[in-house]
Amino acid sequence: AADTAKVQIVLNGADITSQTGSVLHIKIADKVFLTLADGTTNQMTDAAAYADTAEDAADAAIYSKTDLTINGSGALTVNGQYKDGIKSKDELTITGGQLTVSAKDDALTGKDSVAILDGTFVVTAGGDGIKSSNTADTTKGWISIDGGTFKITASGDGIQAETIVEINGGTFDIVSG
Repeated sequence: AADTAKVQIVLNGADITSQTGSVLHIKIADKVFLTLADGTTNQMTDAAAYADTAEDAADAAIYSKTDLTINGSGALTVNGQYKDGIKSKDELTITGGQLTVSAKDDALTGKDSVAILDGTFVVTAGGDGIKSSNTADTTKGWISIDGGTFKITASGDGIQAETIVEINGGTFDIVSG
C-alpha cells in the first residue's frame, strides 16, 4: 500500500501457517488495523526457520514496519516459532480481543511504543512478554496499559520498556525469569 494508506485486515476464522517466514509481513502503509471479527477464533503460526535471515528482515509471526493496531472482540492465537510473536517496528496498539501469544523470543513488541486499552492476554515468551525497545528517542520506548487481564510467563522480563511503563488498571499474573 502507499505510505499514506490506512489498511484494515479482518480475520474471520483464519488459520494460517507459513513454511518460509512471517505469516503477515506489513512492509509499507501509514497504519494497519488487524481486526478480530466478533465471535471468531483465528490462528497464525510462522516458520521455525526463515528463508530471509538478513539483519533487517522480518522475525515475527506478525511483523509490521509501520503502526499496527489490533482491535475487535474475536480471539487470536499467535505461535512465534522463529523469534517473536507480534512485532511492530513503530507503534503497537491493542484495543481488545483475546490474544494468546507464544514466542521463542519476545511475545508482543512495539519498538516505539506499546499501548493496550483492554483485552485478555495469555503470553508465553522465551524472551520478554511485552516490550518497547526504542533507545534512540527519549519520547519513545514506552508501554501504557489501561485495563485488561494478563497472564504472562517470560524467561526475560514480563513487561520491559526503555523509558516508561504506565499501568492504569488491569489484572496481572506475571512470572518472569
